[in-house]
Amino acid sequence: LTSDWRDINIYGKMTAIGAQFTSGAGIFVKAGGQLDLTNCPLIDGDYIQYDTGSKGTISNCVFSTMEVAYYTTDLSFSGNTFTGAEPITTYPSLVPALVDNTFAGSGTSAIRINGGTANADATWTVMGTATRYTIFNDMTIAAGVTLTIDEGVEVLTSDWRDINIYGKMTAIGAQFTSGAGIFVKAGGQLDLINCPLIDGDYIQYDDGSKGTISGSVFSTMELVYHTSEPDFVIDENTFINNDPVSTYPSLVPELENNTFAGSGKSTIHIQGGTATKDTHWRTIGTATCYALD
Repeated sequence: LTSDWRDINIYGKMTAIGAQFTSGAGIFVKAGGQLDLTNCPLIDGDYIQYDTGSKGTISNCVFSTMEVAYYTTDLSFSGNTFTGAEPITTYPSLVPALVDNTFAGSGTSAIRINGGTANADATWTVMGTATRYTIFNDMTIAAGVTLTIDEGVEVLTSDWRDINIYGKMTAIGAQFTSGAGIFVKAGGQLDLINCPLIDGDYIQYDDGSKGTISGSVFSTMELVYHTSEPDFVIDENTFINNDPVSTYPSLVPELENNTFAGSGKSTIHIQGGTATKDTHWRTIGTATCYALD
């Protein structure tokens, strides 16, 4: 039992087998330190944090209110049960360490992503009640790295926290509820396939980026695209925002095989630039207005 606001700092090694923790404090495993928790029937309290360079094994334990924050690649999870609403905080590439565990919250459980750079391939998937991934700091996907987001996952991004894609992000059947921007940089790729809800601020494809957007529903999210790459496709999506798209004048024809169904008149915003080839601006559902911004 640890009193409130009294922390445990581990620079050496601590091993608990079959012990219980009822704590109002933090347990900090420092670089070079090690914490092993095995067969602990109750781990209750504030949070355990594994810093970069620390290590440990967490096996067959039950986490009640205690959150695990881990920023190390040298931590093994297996056979644990997490019942908290926000049981885990980590970096984007470290999520796969969690798959051999049970998430059994009373409602939706959220894996919290503390921004940073995804520097290794990773998949975010549904794990029991852990269906939401909350990004609360700016996140980058490095060149050459692929982040895959599986069906049923909700990606929630805090306000003013951006996702910058230099590598590849693929979401199939996922939802986005976001107050942030998603920026696909030159050389980067974002594929959105059959996503039932894309909500938030805006997605921007820079010149030289690519991706496929197909079968998805855009609610408040605005799509901004400046790329003419042949590997950029917008097909069979539904846009219900009244300001759904911003682009350059010659790139408008990419939109024709989509549905625009705003509550009123939808406006395609043209961000100046040079019309470099013949093009045709048409009425597409409720998209009847073209605004030169």
